[in-house]
Amino acid sequence: MLIDDRLTVSGALEDGNAGHVALYKAIKEKIDTADLGVIKPDLQISQPKEPAKAEPVEAKPIDGFAIKRTAEGVDLVGLVPSADIKTAINGLAVRKFGSSGVNDNLMVQEGELIAGLGSEEYNQLASAALQAVSRLGIGGQASLSQDGLAMTGGAFYEGALQKLQEALRSALPANLSLSSELSVAVPGEAVNPDECQVLLRSALEKNTILFDSGKASISADSFGLLDGLIYTAHRCPESKIQIEGHTDSDGDNFANQLLSEKRAGSVVDYLIEAGLSDERLEPKGFGETNPVAGNDTAEGKAKNRRIEFVILAQ
Repeated sequence: MLIDDRLTVSGALEDGNAGHVALYKAIKEKIDTADLGVIKPDLQISQPKEPAKAEPVEAKPIDGFAIKRTAEGVDLVGLVPSADIKTAINGLAVRKFGSSGVNDNLMVQEGELIAGLGSEEYNQLASAALQAVSRLGIGGQASLSQDGLAMTGGAFYEGALQKLQEALRSALPANLSLSSELSVAVPGEAVNPDECQVLLRSALEKNTILFDSGKASISADSFGLLDGLIYTAHRCPESKIQIEGHTDSDGDNFANQLLSEKRAGSVVDYLIEAGLSDERLEPKGFGETNPVAGNDTAEGKAKNRRIEFVILAQ
């Protein structure tokens, strides 16, 4: 209202109303910055109070666990009944998915039953579920709750699907149900040999095929990695692949050469059993002759103990 040289702005705004708070600020800014000449503005609106800030609600962890396969590796969330079991599960995850691929958000509730399971039953089931998820494609998941264990995802080939289902059933406590929505993953699109090589090399840069110490028998922790390599090899079906075995420099040259040959042969046997043609595969051992790191540290030796997949020129 304008009377003589005074402009009065009046009204009522609601405390705690974010829209009214913003309106008041806009009106005040207009009045403060307006060039009204001799007219004197008179703001007769009380400044409304800001909305109260809601207290953050802390999410309650699930009574169980969820293990999910991701593009980077694996996500672990939920509860564990002891710090020792958490450490053990994390160690298994690193062996199966690589040291950089584990996102561990498990919370310890020392001595508590988790989804009705004691420590021993929990540890056995979590280990089996982790192994199963390692043999599934991205998005594969195992979830434990009071309702039981739920599995979803796609295995890389039929044989892997059957074996992981058998292992899960044998690890499942008698009082727990299993809900399974597992299948064989849809085959990937065909790629040329160069693209196939990049995919194979990338997988083996993130993780390493492991063997029992000093032996040629493949560790079960590497079955998932091998399954993924098999899936990739099916995407370049005309390519021949050399499976190269390498060792560190510990021991004598002859023993290392023999071990590298046997390990390469074990990998080829695994691939053939999974359905790859033996005509596509060529095992070759190099012993300690082609190191990729120094053999003067444990880390360097670990890098040198490796299997490589090399696409051969046609």
